[in-house]
Amino acid sequence: MTMITPSYLGETIEYSSLHACRSTLEDPTTPFAESPSFLNEEDARNNPTMARGLAVSRNWGEAANQGQGGLTLEHRFSESQRIRATGWGMWRDLNASGVFRMIELGRTGYGFRSEYLGGTQIGSTGIEIAAGLDISSQNDDRREFGQVSPTAPGGMSTNGDLRVDQTEDVLSVGPFAQISIAPHDRVQFTAGVRWDYYDFSAGDRKLDDGDQSGNRTMDAVSPSVGVTVAAAPGVNIFGNFATAYETPTTVELSNTPTGEGGFNQDLGPQDLQSVEVGVRGLIAPARLRYEVAAYISTVDNALVSFQNVDEQTFFRNAGKSSRDGVELLLEWVPNASFNTRIAYTYQDFVFEEFATGGDDFAGNDEPGAPPHRVFGGFNYTAPFGLRSGLTFRWVDAFTLTNDNTVFNWAYKVVDLRFGWDDRWGGVDVRPFVGLDNIFDERYNSSAITNAFGGRYYEPSPGREVYAGMTFEFGVR
Repeated sequence: MTMITPSYLGETIEYSSLHACRSTLEDPTTPFAESPSFLNEEDARNNPTMARGLAVSRNWGEAANQGQGGLTLEHRFSESQRIRATGWGMWRDLNASGVFRMIELGRTGYGFRSEYLGGTQIGSTGIEIAAGLDISSQNDDRREFGQVSPTAPGGMSTNGDLRVDQTEDVLSVGPFAQISIAPHDRVQFTAGVRWDYYDFSAGDRKLDDGDQSGNRTMDAVSPSVGVTVAAAPGVNIFGNFATAYETPTTVELSNTPTGEGGFNQDLGPQDLQSVEVGVRGLIAPARLRYEVAAYISTVDNALVSFQNVDEQTFFRNAGKSSRDGVELLLEWVPNASFNTRIAYTYQDFVFEEFATGGDDFAGNDEPGAPPHRVFGGFNYTAPFGLRSGLTFRWVDAFTLTNDNTVFNWAYKVVDLRFGWDDRWGGVDVRPFVGLDNIFDERYNSSAITNAFGGRYYEPSPGREVYAGMTFEFGVR
């Protein structure tokens, strides 16, 4: 589900996604990636190569190749009215070797978004309108096999018996609209609504165990309202109520507890209702921007993962969760060439109702949600076009199991990046080079919650160097 963010007084009106569904698109700076597999804590903490023992002997892990691109066209009818349209496409090939299963997945996707942004003045009342349509399609070709272990350590695992062979197609349509009314130059009211419709279709090609082809459709209307008050020059106080709707992904739907093809017919979407209040402002003489926000939200039918004895991950809908938090931001921009910021997030995600398999986890923390996070960094652009930036991330320890007995340890990571801005003819050219995790921190940026057999951890690389180049051009 995508909601429309409200605008705020004194700022350029931009409409973007809030509580967006998990996207099929990956980081465009990573067209190829490898994972060292899911490890137990001893291997994840202590092994210099980050994957040893059984994982190495059987070549567990995954590799992916992907690409994506898009085109945006914008036409301005006037200073206050414009229309914008964006089309995008992507592809991804994934090969994964797990404990008992080999997965081959080919994915393509495409989408289109159009939106109209306009404003007018009726007497002393300012009105701003946004309306548009999102359409996207995702098409997967999935095959899953049993695993034949290598005959010698270091050999390659091979495909065993075919267990799943199916296509998975998703079509989503989401019209949305938002209106902002400012009856006074210090007050603005905003209301938005979006309808999301998803059609999931599975085409089973492995028919020796029956035809598990089928469809799932899910839809919801999600309204939001907000108000912003300019309490003083450079100070805005805001409050919002929003709803959100998130469907399971095709991976979550296709991993059926029976191991057969098709979709899990018992898995449904999760729904979110949230209230947010905060203040944002600018201390102009110090060129300091700040923002403080607190939110209280409730999730019904929250998606929770679990694993069976063959270590395949499945999902179920928990009863109810509360997700509350605080976000702080401080940004200093002394001049056009330099800026620095620090942000802090506090999260309190708790199961309010969740009983399954004879266990009652009500009152426990939701796995996978760090209670504290800190982000800091700076960017500097030299007069001759050289760009540099440094970022610091600290993530607190967080639980990985519903019973709160296993945790991912806290970590801190420092990254450094350099770039160069140049122009060749009518094309902007930006080569870049970066050094991630410069202090070689041992950490897991990803973890499998409720994993069977203690293999919760997916370690990130140690010190890593990368380089690349981006090109940008436009037509006016």
